[in-house]
Amino acid sequence: MRAVGDQPERRRFALNSLGALMPAVTRPALHRRPGAITTIVVDWPEIVGPDLASVTAARRLVAGTLTVACAGPAALEINHRAPALVERVNRHCGQALVTRLKIVQDMTASSVAPRPRRAPPPPPIALPEVEDEDLRGILERLGARVRARQNGTR
Repeated sequence: MRAVGDQPERRRFALNSLGALMPAVTRPALHRRPGAITTIVVDWPEIVGPDLASVTAARRLVAGTLTVACAGPAALEINHRAPALVERVNRHCGQALVTRLKIVQDMTASSVAPRPRRAPPPPPIALPEVEDEDLRGILERLGARVRARQNGTR
């Protein structure tokens, strides 16, 4: 307990680099996964290629069986390419860690982002009363180009 009249203890804030904080943050997450699966998960797009990586994800490695989650019809493609994928994973890791693939369908494995909704069209541009026909034509063409750019067309 503080005595009356004592000054509260002042906190000192020190700046730490992000690199110094990362081991403490990542250690609990990486401790739960062995090093091999961490390497496979992080390097998955490099191992299987960007097209296949967009619809698949490496989940776990237990007793030589790599569990791969996939979205929709990608399971058939993975099944056909399993021997080549096992070889690629082992070559990437530098040792024979994976002997077979276990395929599970998981729609969250897809990293395809949903399409953004189109913005509603802008309201029409009201032109002021312009008596000069040439100037009015130029302003109308300018307004049409502005609307086209807002809609994403040229």
